[in-house]
Amino acid sequence: MKITILRNNREVLDTKYEEIDTNDGIYDDVHSVRNALISLGYKVKELVVDEEIKILKKLKTDLVFNLCDDFLDPMKEAVVPLVLQQKNIKYTGSGSSSLLITANKYLAKLKFLQSNIPTPNFQLFINSNQRLRSDLKFPLIVKPNNEHGSIGITARAVVKNEEELYKRIRFIMKEKCNALVEEYIDGKEITVVLIGKKNPMVLPVSEIVFKGFENKPKIMSYEAKWVKDDFAYQQTFRKTPADITKAEEKEIIKQCKKAYKAIGCKGYGRVDLRLKNGIPYILEVNPNPDLSEDAALSNIARESGMTYNDLIKKIIDLAIKE
Repeated sequence: MKITILRNNREVLDTKYEEIDTNDGIYDDVHSVRNALISLGYKVKELVVDEEIKILKKLKTDLVFNLCDDFLDPMKEAVVPLVLQQKNIKYTGSGSSSLLITANKYLAKLKFLQSNIPTPNFQLFINSNQRLRSDLKFPLIVKPNNEHGSIGITARAVVKNEEELYKRIRFIMKEKCNALVEEYIDGKEITVVLIGKKNPMVLPVSEIVFKGFENKPKIMSYEAKWVKDDFAYQQTFRKTPADITKAEEKEIIKQCKKAYKAIGCKGYGRVDLRLKNGIPYILEVNPNPDLSEDAALSNIARESGMTYNDLIKKIIDLAIKE
């Protein structure tokens, strides 16, 4: 079988928000997946998709391994599977509708509310003159509405008063991005990986442990996820399985399945949440999350007994069956 790895041209990415560098480790997933596919015996080709996506019109392959996730316009990510579907080419991961929904955090949160899924109270700011709703209580966390991978989220994203709030909103909006403001849930940071579609397999519930964060907000900031020489990266540790009760685990799995279904995910996905007083507050559903060998999804899969090659083969098999 011939498999084409699709990735976008990540060299053209701008550095957004002066606190971060979006080009750190940008090809880890491509290298990991390509090596796994070769070792599994597939014929592998890599194709770079530019911002215009024109090259997809000439694509001929048995299967696409879709690793397009860093376009300058996040909405472009949803166009790739749509074009592949029109050409009757099978592909890994979620389709255009779920990618479109999750490219807009506010829209995803509305989906959670429609499905009675617990999520932190929130408000979308489309300009910095809006009044904060009276029912939103500090501390709050401010996120770019149309970014992923924790881009634009640092320790300063957690705000304790209106002065800090509006300063952060203006900071986010300087990149022409709306700001999503959520109540900050001071609870356990939980990650759940799901594989499949109608009745997805749920891998062991995992927890992020923050060490030495006494005077810092315990959040998965950009630095905690990507900047290896930063304190936040070095002092956050994954614990699998999570230190939770059976009742908490049952409720977490229930709500994660609901969220995964509400977003319309298939193939594989990751759900991030905060657990407080036995309630799992869903933060985000991530269709097609990072698949590099040291990413959360891959590490949790290993904890469940799967090798990295097992994981990649499972994703391929699911795509073929679609």
